[in-house]
Amino acid sequence: MTDKLNLKKFPLVWFSLRLILACGVLTLLFVSYGAVYVKTVLPIINYQIKWIHPEYDIHEMSYKEQGMNREISVRISIVRRFTDEFGKTGSWRDVSYSIHASTLYSHPIILFSLLLSWPGLSIKRRLISLGCGFLLLVVPLMIDHPFHLISQAEKGLIVESFFATIREFWVFMLTNGGRQMISVLLFLLAISHLYFQLPAPLQKHVHRNAPCPCGSGKKYKHCCGKII
Repeated sequence: MTDKLNLKKFPLVWFSLRLILACGVLTLLFVSYGAVYVKTVLPIINYQIKWIHPEYDIHEMSYKEQGMNREISVRISIVRRFTDEFGKTGSWRDVSYSIHASTLYSHPIILFSLLLSWPGLSIKRRLISLGCGFLLLVVPLMIDHPFHLISQAEKGLIVESFFATIREFWVFMLTNGGRQMISVLLFLLAISHLYFQLPAPLQKHVHRNAPCPCGSGKKYKHCCGKII
């Protein structure tokens, strides 16, 4: 007699309500206290940009608030040969620009909203998944924010290398849904330890008096083959 699978329906409505609530709470949290997160990750982004482009002199990369506006202010000197969109060449270019600080909020808001609202997780497993999520936030700090800031600094310059072409395509992807896709992938990685496990290898029939294949040193009938 074969056992029937007891499949539970995914609680879509309940999950959606929890997701909206979690997203709203986290958005309010980042709007109120997001400066702490931005100031924490900016040195990492600064180091990453210098590693990618050692010819950059980064004079400023700081978080600024003006009323309701929260921005990351950047001042960079590009010290290398370049050609701008008008055909003018040069070897030194000072660039000043700013981006919305909310650009850095999207990954943690999406990631933790999904982790907090995903159904079927015990408190312990949810806390473990949240811990994994914190560690995985280093990914966008490596493959998202630095390239976005570099693209802003290089704006108006002719793309002269294969790497720069790939970077511009990647930034285009990020700003057209790629950032949200990365956040969802990070969520799947954070809960993967709960759902995705390698199947146990198939074993041949073991005689009840033979040594147990688990390596315990006991006979199979007194170990894994024991009838409880």
